[in-house]
Parts: sequence; C-alpha cells; structure tokens
Amino acid sequence: AMADELDDLLDELDAASPERPKKTPGHVAPAVQVTTPKMGSSRGGGEDDSIDDLLDDLDSSSPLLPGDPLGRDFASSQRSPARPPDPISPVVKASGGGKGKCYPVYLGGTDCDLGLSPGRACDALRCTKCDFDVIRIVDVKWSEQSDYIFFRNFYPNHEKLKANMIAFKGFCSYACQCTWKSTDTLDMVGSDTRWICSGHSS
Repeated sequence: AMADELDDLLDELDAASPERPKKTPGHVAPAVQVTTPKMGSSRGGGEDDSIDDLLDDLDSSSPLLPGDPLGRDFASSQRSPARPPDPISPVVKASGGGKGKCYPVYLGGTDCDLGLSPGRACDALRCTKCDFDVIRIVDVKWSEQSDYIFFRNFYPNHEKLKANMIAFKGFCSYACQCTWKSTDTLDMVGSDTRWICSGHSS
C-alpha cells in the first residue's frame, strides 16, 4: 500500500517536472534505488499497530539527543567545554611535571634575581606568537637599528645578533624571533609582548 503510494507520487513528480536535460556523451546518470519498509505485513493489524510496535522496540533507556531521531551520540565526539579559569594567583601550578609558572611575568636587568616570580625576573620565557624560547643576554642593549627582519633572520645565532648589541652595564636584552626588549630594572611583561613563563622546576 505505501509502496504504491510512493510510486504514484514519483509518477506525478515526473509528469509535473520540466523536460530533463539531454544526456551528453560520457555522462552516466546515478542509479537511485528506493526501498520502502513493508509496514504491517509481518504483523497482524494495521499500520498504526506496526508504528506502535516499532516505537516500543526503541530502547527508552538510551538518551536521544534533541533533534536526532536516530539517537546518535554526537556529544562524545565533541570537545568538552573548557573549565573556567582559576583565580589569578602569584604562582600557577602547571598540570603535571610539578612545574610552577610565573604570574605576573617579569623581565629584569643584571641586578635582578632570576627564577619563579613574584619579585624575580623569569628565566624560562617562551613566545606564544612565534613559538620560540626567549633568549636573555646580559650587559647589553639592543640598538635602535634592531627590527623584526633582523631577529627573524638571526635569532638565535648569538654571533650574528652581536651586530645590533651595544655593551651597557646592568642591562639585559631579551629576544625571540619576533620581539625584542632591553631593561635594567624589574619590569612586568606588557600586553604588547606575548611572552609567557614556560615553567620552573620546583
């Protein structure tokens, strides 16, 4: 009964549609096979009984996702939601490895202690923009001629970086492949620099 209705609908659609485009040489029309379930043929009773039986066969204990009649579990393939950030603290413990991370992150001159902040210049810096470690060179400043291309080409080659170093007692110069700074005091890493602490062993 349902198969006959489907055939009638397809015939009506063919009659109402405009003429199909002619086949071009080498063009093969895709084969379409339509199968319809035979409702109520194996069970006594009408279509309503068969639908009720099919609905009863569904496992009501398995949760269905809204909008998914097949009950596929898309949640397991999706990433779990991110946890809200922990409150800001001077030292944030890294996950695993027993490493502490500086927060806030400081740069410092030669008179500053190195290590885990607060009150120390971080000696484990990494840039999140270029993904390179940050080098620290003591008793020098970067010259005014230093630019992005210079560091892009010569980082971390110390010998080639010397071309833009000026000897200056008390200063430390920091650089990665995209950013450079010089300081002689304890300075917090600003928002213009994407340097983070990669972690200190405890």
